[in-house]
Amino acid sequence: HVANIADMVDRTLDDAIAKDPNNVDLQLAKSLVYDAVEWINLELNDTTFDQKDAVFKAENDHRSTQVNSFNTGNAHHSVYVPTTRPTGTPWLRREEYIDGNNLNNLRDAEETDIAHGHITPEDRKDVVSVLVRNYTQQLLQGSYAHSDIHPGNFRVTAANQHIVILDRYNLIAMTDERRGTIKQLLGSFISGDTNSALKVFLGATNASIDSSVLDDL
Repeated sequence: HVANIADMVDRTLDDAIAKDPNNVDLQLAKSLVYDAVEWINLELNDTTFDQKDAVFKAENDHRSTQVNSFNTGNAHHSVYVPTTRPTGTPWLRREEYIDGNNLNNLRDAEETDIAHGHITPEDRKDVVSVLVRNYTQQLLQGSYAHSDIHPGNFRVTAANQHIVILDRYNLIAMTDERRGTIKQLLGSFISGDTNSALKVFLGATNASIDSSVLDDL
């Protein structure tokens, strides 16, 4: 049924592009429709998740001896990767429950009280600092990187000590080619060349956009 939905979206985008052929957003969306389908299917049918997650945990959980000083820094908080519980099927995944509150539910307050959804600006800054360090380590040094980073996938523990990484079900294998692409993207963004950054991204995803449209950006 996922394929049927993708076909419908693809046809809808064809109609929209016919009416607005210079719309870069529409062209990019069309190029990525079937990439999204592949991503969903990989997540649903990944029989190697337990093994990949064990490697991810070893490289990112601050209790692991494999975690380096670049990842930990001098922050008050540390990264916690819950233990995966094997279920014998890729259709059902289970992991250790960690009490706390997801980052998207926390509101700035004068005192931190995670259970009631309160966090001080200083604690929030510390959490974000740890997450940036950790994700940079995943991209540049790790075997795998989290594919869905947003505040709802990070939980601050009730004791305000750890940041739990959730929803790790489609980990990205970090190859030398992907690291090279990331470095090119960072270089383009740092220099302010968003056009080059878009071209690097399109090349990495095998997406196609009319070159004349790119030249006009």
